[in-house]
Amino acid sequence: MQVYIPEVGWKGFDPTNGVLTQTDHVRIAVGRNYIDATPTSGTIYVGGGRESLEVEVRLTRK
Repeated sequence: MQVYIPEVGWKGFDPTNGVLTQTDHVRIAVGRNYIDATPTSGTIYVGGGRESLEVEVRLTRK
């Protein structure tokens, strides 16, 4: 998560671990809020069925 602080600029926060972001953090989504950056979206149907989610992140040095 990043926030803009006047006179400082953009600062990244890791709310899960309670720390400022560092070089070992990887941005995986960009959005105005959680709905813009959610890893899954759609409609939930009650009843039988199966769901799975697979995520792959590749890093390349520029």
